[in-house]
Amino acid sequence: MLFRSQSDSYVESGLQLGGMYYVIGMYEEAVGVYLSVLERHPDDGRVLYRLADTYRYWGKLDRSETVFKQMIEKDPYNAGLYTELGKLYRNMNRYEDAEIAFLNTLELDPDNDRTYSWGLGYLYTEMKRYDEAEVMFKKALEINPGSEMAYMGLADLYRWL
Repeated sequence: MLFRSQSDSYVESGLQLGGMYYVIGMYEEAVGVYLSVLERHPDDGRVLYRLADTYRYWGKLDRSETVFKQMIEKDPYNAGLYTELGKLYRNMNRYEDAEIAFLNTLELDPDNDRTYSWGLGYLYTEMKRYDEAEVMFKKALEINPGSEMAYMGLADLYRWL
């Protein structure tokens, strides 16, 4: 499991400053802050996540992938990391890799309705695997009958058909 520093003011300040840079689109500066924090706290999951996410929004998708994979290596039972990797792969049009990542999420968290809907449902829609997409959206509703994401996914899917 990734180490989370215990209210270290250096980490907290770095997260705050990096977050401000991120919000205003100064991704290079945000990455610089996160990398300097990681020099002192290399296993802080919050900083690693922010680094990977910043790389993603900066368009440095390969770097984002590298950081997410490092995080998964250190914390292989964290379903959320596989979800983030799946989202990244979908952004990279690496659909088969995205599918594997989302299925890994469900292996660890089988009742994750968002992975069925937002993850696999929309992925299968993009891949034109419409029957499988419909199954995923309906599975999400079975788990969470109030899932707005699943209803929107079905509406989008039926619009395509």
